[in-house]
Amino acid sequence: MSGYEYLITSLAILGSLYASYTDLKEGRIYNICTFPLIWGGVLAQIIYALIGVETVKSALGITLGGGAISFLMFWAGALAPGDAKLIWGLSMILPPSLFEAVPRSTRLSFPPAVLIINILSIYFIFALSLALIKSKRKQKLAAIRSIVSSPSLPRGIGLYILNLLSFLALSSCLFYLFNYLLGIRLGGVGRLAFVIFLYYILNKLADRYLPGGRYAVYALLFPPFVGLLLAFPSLFSSILRSSLIIVGIYLIVSFFLRYFVLSLDWLTLSKPVSIYQLREGMIPAEKIVKVEERGKVVYRKSASSRQANGEVIISPSPEGLSSEEIARLRKLADEGHFKEFGDRIVIQRSLPFAPFILAGLILTVLFKGPFLLKLIELMRGAMR
Repeated sequence: MSGYEYLITSLAILGSLYASYTDLKEGRIYNICTFPLIWGGVLAQIIYALIGVETVKSALGITLGGGAISFLMFWAGALAPGDAKLIWGLSMILPPSLFEAVPRSTRLSFPPAVLIINILSIYFIFALSLALIKSKRKQKLAAIRSIVSSPSLPRGIGLYILNLLSFLALSSCLFYLFNYLLGIRLGGVGRLAFVIFLYYILNKLADRYLPGGRYAVYALLFPPFVGLLLAFPSLFSSILRSSLIIVGIYLIVSFFLRYFVLSLDWLTLSKPVSIYQLREGMIPAEKIVKVEERGKVVYRKSASSRQANGEVIISPSPEGLSSEEIARLRKLADEGHFKEFGDRIVIQRSLPFAPFILAGLILTVLFKGPFLLKLIELMRGAMR
């Protein structure tokens, strides 16, 4: 890297260090940290295009694409506002030379995607390790029993199969769209990351905004998938063969993370708190849903990963509980609606996200691409 690239990278790391400090100390990221990175990132993309290290099309794609991804993750409830702005700024300001080592076969050189993959990878590795280390053998067995002995297991298996089929439908439709209609070869890790990200966003938005929740996602994905297979039967085998690998990874990872790890996390990294002791910013580990049963209004708890049928009173979000939500919960508790819960809800022991953004940034700088891919390459080289 040249001198100006070292300078820009150092400024990005310093900005992330300050954001991590304020997030750890005060639980928030200030605009004084994120806005300079965003404006600096826009200016950096203009400079990269002017000096010829990036095309105008590429610079525009990084600026708008990074903003769109960050906004969608915030809109879907996956990121707090400060986290989303920090990621957007970093994805623009980083020099293009940091992504030169990405293998061309992966088709994964889009800076915002590389940065987010590194951030989420280190977050999931840390969270999983923490849950496994902090949990005792009895808690691990309890997590397994909670899955196997659940009365809703048959319905859960049915929904899981539907989710699996809808994931296959999305993967197949995207494969056809990019490879056959747009002429863009989207394969390997790039396709896997894109499909997982888009599927996650679709389900989050459907749960929050569409009537019927995830059933609306099935209605959106299944007709074009069936139409595609009927219209192009000769492509069926190639599309299906390509998509089954993606689905296999989804099957293993989704089941492991969604059921075992979430149950383990609930047992080890969460704690029940009295509604009268709630504080602004606390993150609930479960949903409270208002439903109507036999003509009466009742309030039920629901796991954070499950679709809620009814009006959601609170649910996990990066911003945590607001003062208005706490006031409403206390009012409902005073009216006796939460007696069967013991007037308590389960709160997550939240992990500040800015340090993981910093770690993802450092991994991007060191590995010049998705660090998991580089580790796989190193292991392959060591085995030869």
